[in-house]
Amino acid sequence: MKILIVAVVFALLNAPSIQFQPTVYDVVSEIKSEYPSWTEEYKLSEFDCSEMSAYVSYRLDEVGIENEIVIGRKHGDYHAWVKTESNTIKCITLDVYDQNHFGGWRITSVVGSKTEWDWWNSPIFENQKGDI
Repeated sequence: MKILIVAVVFALLNAPSIQFQPTVYDVVSEIKSEYPSWTEEYKLSEFDCSEMSAYVSYRLDEVGIENEIVIGRKHGDYHAWVKTESNTIKCITLDVYDQNHFGGWRITSVVGSKTEWDWWNSPIFENQKGDI
């Protein structure tokens, strides 16, 4: 019996470590926790859906979750979301949906995840600039 216990402990200690892979929900929850006033920070042409989507995309890239920014048009207006393999994120509210969820918007283009939108200059990130 002692040999069996020693063998099991040895196997567990020498087994490859299991790495935790964050999910889309984990990343979004972390953003909500770090920036509780996220939704109130929305400001057209300054920190709007495009900059919010670029930041969410950046955070997903950091943990290895493939994504793209999707642009839609409805009634002459444009809107941006982040799309992963299995989720759509409405970044202005940080709502995560399973599969495609674009609320009647006609998708007009897809932008690669690493964009040049100016999310960096949003005041919400002022205290984080040294860390990002």
